[in-house]
Amino acid sequence: VERVFKDFDDFVEGIVREHLDNCWYEMKNVEADDKEYRVKDLVDVLLESLKNNLAGFPIERDSIKALIL
Repeated sequence: VERVFKDFDDFVEGIVREHLDNCWYEMKNVEADDKEYRVKDLVDVLLESLKNNLAGFPIERDSIKALIL
């Protein structure tokens, strides 16, 4: 059971890290014809809430990973 948990945690952590590395949630003033244009997804919105404390209550990285699952 612990191995399965670790495998899932590593997988979801990779998703979070990928979004943070690409800074998708921080892109501003991007034109639609720009090759780097990306639409925000759920992970982007959750990370933006984490960064800016938009939820009105603390959201932790583990909570974001739980929501992804």
